[in-house]
Amino acid sequence: MRPACPSEPDLKGTPLTERSAATGLGRESRPVHDHRHHEEPNPVFAILTCSDTRSKKEDSAGAALEELIAERGWTCVERVVVVDDRAAISAQIARLADMDGIDIVLTCGGSGLSPRDVTPEATLDVCDRTVPGIAEGMRACSMAVTPRAMLSRAVCAQRGSTLVINLPGSEKAARENWDAVASVLPHAVSMMAGGKHPENEAVALPPRYTAEHGYFN
Repeated sequence: MRPACPSEPDLKGTPLTERSAATGLGRESRPVHDHRHHEEPNPVFAILTCSDTRSKKEDSAGAALEELIAERGWTCVERVVVVDDRAAISAQIARLADMDGIDIVLTCGGSGLSPRDVTPEATLDVCDRTVPGIAEGMRACSMAVTPRAMLSRAVCAQRGSTLVINLPGSEKAARENWDAVASVLPHAVSMMAGGKHPENEAVALPPRYTAEHGYFN
């Protein structure tokens, strides 16, 4: 397991791929499995709640996500609460993402405009590249509920073969964002392991999305 990120050099402004090489944060040693000729896997999750005020017992958003994961027959192997500190969040993201068997790390909270909201920065500090479509999809979903969703700075990024997704700290908003992206997550895991897009596949549109209008109603 790699050391926590606070001891690493300041690489602000460095492209994510170069930053990963400079800090040794890749996971080249993790085996890659080919899912191209198999059914898409059931993702394995970890949940990281970023909050100065909530304990695990008070973490309703994290608990709700754990239930939603189980409802789909998927597994959450760890749920952790960490304070709103960039270095501490980065260290936990790296630790969880590097654990054998974890495909997706969901973070809750810390993605707004408050001075203590540093989850997106902490995520990018330890990831190799971004996956902007997932964050864009979540914002589009939330925009149907409230225009304040445009104030979210949530990101989705990839660390080796693990996906890290920033979700809101509000239970209601976390549920809405989960519903927007959950259906694509097994395929994301398959692609990170070397799989390809299936040919002639009928893709289900996200909830309340219409091809005619191109937005959530």
